[in-house]
Amino acid sequence: MIAMIRKVSFAPREWYHCYNRGVDKRVIFKNASDYHRFVMLLYASNGTARVTLNDVGKNSGGPSLGSLFESMERGETLVDVGAYALMPNHFHLLLRERVPNGITSFMRKVCTDYSMYFNIKYKRVGTLFSARFQARHVRDDGYMRRLV
Repeated sequence: MIAMIRKVSFAPREWYHCYNRGVDKRVIFKNASDYHRFVMLLYASNGTARVTLNDVGKNSGGPSLGSLFESMERGETLVDVGAYALMPNHFHLLLRERVPNGITSFMRKVCTDYSMYFNIKYKRVGTLFSARFQARHVRDDGYMRRLV
């Protein structure tokens, strides 16, 4: 198996525009609860510890979002999230790495967890995202202003 090399190398204290879209440009956020779940994952996936959100948003009497955040042990923070934009078929994140491999680890957790949620909810199988996430280094203030 040939390892794929990322075009962008992540450096600490630098901002990166990270994004991905649905396979075949499919809609990945069908309703408000899908957007809500993704935003929850931006928080829950941002740590070295594994966090499970299985009971959140169900009518089973699972924990509320507020109580989950209060009690959640995420471990060390992986990234700083500067901004995000969620569109029906793709998303954009402005991230800064806090630990080595933090962006890669964070994006893997978010995309995997959201894909699992989406596939279970909509009774589908297969890849949700078109490819691994893309990233661009935010090199100057002009790009930062346009991005945010």
